[in-house]
Amino acid sequence: MASRRDGRVGEEHSVNIVTLSDQTQYLADVGYGGNGPKVPLPLISGSVVHNLGTQDLRLVRETTMGLSDRQQGRWTYQFRNAEDQAWAIGYSFTDIEFTLKDFEVMNFFTSRSPDSFLTTKILVVKFLQEDGKITGKVIMDQEQVKKNTEGKNTLPQTCQTEEERVQVLENLFKLKLPEEEKNGIRGRI
Repeated sequence: MASRRDGRVGEEHSVNIVTLSDQTQYLADVGYGGNGPKVPLPLISGSVVHNLGTQDLRLVRETTMGLSDRQQGRWTYQFRNAEDQAWAIGYSFTDIEFTLKDFEVMNFFTSRSPDSFLTTKILVVKFLQEDGKITGKVIMDQEQVKKNTEGKNTLPQTCQTEEERVQVLENLFKLKLPEEEKNGIRGRI
């Protein structure tokens, strides 16, 4: 599990650490959204991996302040959108293995609490492909639809009504919502 580094406490993002037969490890993250990795990242502190456009990613191993066991560090997932920009921290995570019961407890908060952005915001990301390669992404963040290609964001559309947003979800993201799910996002525009 992973937590944000913006002052919030707790684990709110799931990541997978994959260990290959030669014992090399990778972070496989398929759910972080627009700034998420398009490929697995080697679990090597400071190793920079190019993502989309001008965006770079890296994982950094850090010591957690206040812990008596200094070996209990955390990894931070970081990204920057250009070489001359500072690294932004997306989330942090430990390499402790969790069980299904652990995830059930942690996901309960994430999926039910009004303090979790996942229960109050609409965020949809679709990666764009050409010839089998990821070339960009389209993002719906609340009422705004953004397209990112070659490291540049454009704002092709702002949904003015709930009906318009549902149409964009269906036409652009190929998500046909049943009435119950339409009602679940109503009023979040």
